[in-house]
Amino acid sequence: MTDMPVSGYVSTQDFASKNPKLAAAFQRAIFKAQQAASDRKKVEAVIPDYAHIKPDVASVITLPGFPSSLNATRLGRIADLMSGAGLLKQKPDMKSLLFTPPAA
Repeated sequence: MTDMPVSGYVSTQDFASKNPKLAAAFQRAIFKAQQAASDRKKVEAVIPDYAHIKPDVASVITLPGFPSSLNATRLGRIADLMSGAGLLKQKPDMKSLLFTPPAA
């Protein structure tokens, strides 16, 4: 379960196709935030206001990972679990689910 994604952002293919610059800008903003979140002190500084957790508790809690890249293999683990539980009729092609901005 190491590096198992626990959340994500989704869009329809139609929206991403019609708004590629907006989708790419959103993706860049998320990656930038994820990179900032790799600095534990930055995260600890916002937890008290965001999650209403005391600063002394924020300094010792286990934080989730904030990957700053897309990874079809990591995402595929979710499909594997869903398939094993009978929740999927067939596994989707993970690479086709990841947004890749058009070349500039």
